[in-house]
Amino acid sequence: MPASQTSRRSRLCVAFALACVILLLVANTSVAQIPEFGEFHTWTDLATIYNVGHGFRYDGDYGIRGLLTDPNWTLIYLRPSVRYNAKDWLLLHGGFALFYNFFKDVEDLPELRPWIGVRLVGPRPGGYTITNYFRLE
Repeated sequence: MPASQTSRRSRLCVAFALACVILLLVANTSVAQIPEFGEFHTWTDLATIYNVGHGFRYDGDYGIRGLLTDPNWTLIYLRPSVRYNAKDWLLLHGGFALFYNFFKDVEDLPELRPWIGVRLVGPRPGGYTITNYFRLE
């Protein structure tokens, strides 16, 4: 590789790293990180992956979430999904999520969220993989 291309590549890497550091330094805290709410969340998750074969893979995660500081809310969820590796550059993904919210003083709330997704794998310059994931839920 010519020296000019190597120099250009190293300048781009330094610029990218500097941009990432600046973004991390100027990021504001989100509402979930403000301590004034005084809530202590807890959750337990189980993730499963099973390669079925012929490009198919089963993914799933299941769990329970709640507040230790306030027993008025608990959530149980199931999120099974299937992935299909159609091509080296195309991965199709779909599934559904079932959330069941338990409330102490109001009616419980079930939610069903079907979704589909597409992952596009782009060029691999210098050994890095560029991917884009689009999801409709």
